[in-house]
Amino acid sequence: MKKIFLFVVVLFIASDGLIAEEDMHYGWRRLLSEETYDIGMNPYNSNTLLAGGTGRRFYKSEDGGLTWNKDYVIALSGASRFNNIAISHLDTNVYIMGGISLVDLYRTDDGGKKWSIVNTEGQRAYLNGKCLYEDQKNPGRFYYASYDNGLIYESNDNGITWDSISAIELWTKVMQNDGTIVEKMMRQMPTCLGIRPDSNNIILVGNLSGSVMMSHDYGKTWDYTGRLRLPKEGVEEGSNEVTMFYFNDTDPRRVYAVITYTVVGDTPNGGLWRSDDGGYNWRSFAFPDTSFWGVACRTLPNGQEEIFVGGYNSVPASVDSMNVPGNKVVRGSFDGGQTWWTFDNEIDWSDPNPVLRRIKKYEDRYAVCGQQGVFATSGANANGFMPTDFYHKDRNINDFIFLDKYEYLIVGDGGKIYTNYGRDYGWDSIDVGYITNLQSVEKIGDNAYCAVGDDGLILTSRNNMYKWKKVDVATDKKLFTIKRTNDVIRAVGEDGLVLTSLDNAYTWESKIVCNADIYDFDFADDNNGMLVSTLGEVYRTSDGGTTWNKMELPTTDSLFGVKYLDLQNACIVGKHSLIYSTTDGGVTWNKHTTDFNQNIRAAVYSNADSIVVVGASETYAKAFPQTKSSRILSSCFGPIANIWSLRYLGEKGKEKLYMATEAGLFVLDDFSAAVEVITRDDPQGNLNLVYHNDMLTIAYRRAYQNQRNPLEMRVVDISGNVVFRKTYSGAMFENIVDNIELNNLSTGVYIVEYIEKDVKSVKKFVKE
Repeated sequence: MKKIFLFVVVLFIASDGLIAEEDMHYGWRRLLSEETYDIGMNPYNSNTLLAGGTGRRFYKSEDGGLTWNKDYVIALSGASRFNNIAISHLDTNVYIMGGISLVDLYRTDDGGKKWSIVNTEGQRAYLNGKCLYEDQKNPGRFYYASYDNGLIYESNDNGITWDSISAIELWTKVMQNDGTIVEKMMRQMPTCLGIRPDSNNIILVGNLSGSVMMSHDYGKTWDYTGRLRLPKEGVEEGSNEVTMFYFNDTDPRRVYAVITYTVVGDTPNGGLWRSDDGGYNWRSFAFPDTSFWGVACRTLPNGQEEIFVGGYNSVPASVDSMNVPGNKVVRGSFDGGQTWWTFDNEIDWSDPNPVLRRIKKYEDRYAVCGQQGVFATSGANANGFMPTDFYHKDRNINDFIFLDKYEYLIVGDGGKIYTNYGRDYGWDSIDVGYITNLQSVEKIGDNAYCAVGDDGLILTSRNNMYKWKKVDVATDKKLFTIKRTNDVIRAVGEDGLVLTSLDNAYTWESKIVCNADIYDFDFADDNNGMLVSTLGEVYRTSDGGTTWNKMELPTTDSLFGVKYLDLQNACIVGKHSLIYSTTDGGVTWNKHTTDFNQNIRAAVYSNADSIVVVGASETYAKAFPQTKSSRILSSCFGPIANIWSLRYLGEKGKEKLYMATEAGLFVLDDFSAAVEVITRDDPQGNLNLVYHNDMLTIAYRRAYQNQRNPLEMRVVDISGNVVFRKTYSGAMFENIVDNIELNNLSTGVYIVEYIEKDVKSVKKFVKE
């Protein structure tokens, strides 16, 4: 079997003078781990790249993206986003930049050292979508469309001065106060602009509510050509915007447009649209009711057209992230749109928001910990968490215990242990003599504590909290959680490991319960307990852990937390906002409805009717067993990975696809060859894979194209045991490209199965 693809990923540490860090990976390369909104390239030197950021920040590389310098334009400011970048073909030291939450356009003529505002008083430069372009046939002539005043501006002197040349106006249906509908000539809000490269006098403008206008005289006058959304009765308004045009490089009469929309239920809407006559007539081409911001295309050497689209959600709110498809949606086609490939699973989206890993309760006070520190409530309702005086953005805290209502013992990465015990203000940092990450801590007796962490590290403190001693245990596996039930202390970890101590953590016995990592466990009493695994498995014991029996729970997603209230009431939490609760001791389980999609890491009961859960993206919510429901209290709703720009840049025939997102800047080297290999190696269907360094890279061609069939993937060992399982609920129509880390596998032969309707595609790989 031939290898599909092998690229080098370059990861970057975000700072002034950003430094590259190389690693092996299959697929996309991350060039920059900062929020980016557009990408530009010197037209005569592909090593010079420019990326736009937030707060008037920009990033520049002069070595093709290996290293980056971070700078800003004039002064740092708020939430502005540079989502429009142009580098002049007339003088490549001239950069012009603008964007959202800005009213000014910025220009430099010395490669970004000094900047000036070039729009004069009274002119506006609010650039919504891709609105700033240079005329390819007339270098030094630029156009932009301003969203908030509906005017088109032109510069004929390489961006030094600008004149308004026209307004975008359109007869529009308007509802009067009495409910009647009339047509009025209304000023439009332009959301993107495109200059047809073979006929520079032809300019397209897309507007709020989806209308498209065309000019045949360099933007002086405009004609209405269509409304890019499917028919809807009543007033032709909506929450949609045309955000980008992209012309085919060999036949510019073929032009693509993408639509974003923001209101749940405002469908039919969104999607990828195409015109084959230069923008006069449009048709819905692919992905209806999906919200997009970026599109790019090029012609491959075999004559086929390569197309990529990138998704967008307007606001990182729960309803949008769940019900408006867009965030993290990346689709690609290598045959002109006949078949599409899903790239969402393959991209390493990063989440800048802190993860809340544990939640605990002391009397009526709740506290949580995670990235950046410890947060606590002031009362029993758990409706709001505030930072304690132990807060620092660079501290990664994994667990804590209450020593008193306002005092804690805390453990984290780098062997860090902190406490504020007995102090009115401030914290002590305890030197334990190890820099290994500590994952969990528990009180094991009067003035006695135990902490566990990576590489099988177990530390105990007896009679003096400031002195810790390592306990020798015959394991090097990562230990995730330690808990004490009466006189029994247990710890769980990688590869199904359960450690038990009956003598106050001096000696330990080990047991392997399953093949997956065990993140958490809990006991209701001396005998009855449960543990949860990364394969979505739940094991229960009724004899104090001597035997563990697998329970049936309808999920394959990773489970991160389990909590008892009593023998009858328990809950389980996990990936993708998964919450299950039982009120009959685990005989039946109820899945809670959620309006968010973050990974839930831990839970604690307020009472039998209310559970507080916390997780990724600083999320905390309440779950209600009686109604099988939940209510979000607060969340950053990440990772938000809107694709703000897709552009092919570079020499014709050697161009690369760049993607600017809120999760970083990425580049995709030539990927079309991979599809050719897949087709040649497996012409009937479906599956190719590469296993390398514990990474399974998969390319799966759907057996039923353009049908809404559920898709499940499983990795099975030679004995038929499922060691990994995944469902693709968000990629119902498209082929799959995926990277799956399988670092728990033992040496042996494994089978990969993709199950779709009545078709099973199977291939094997060997871990040596």
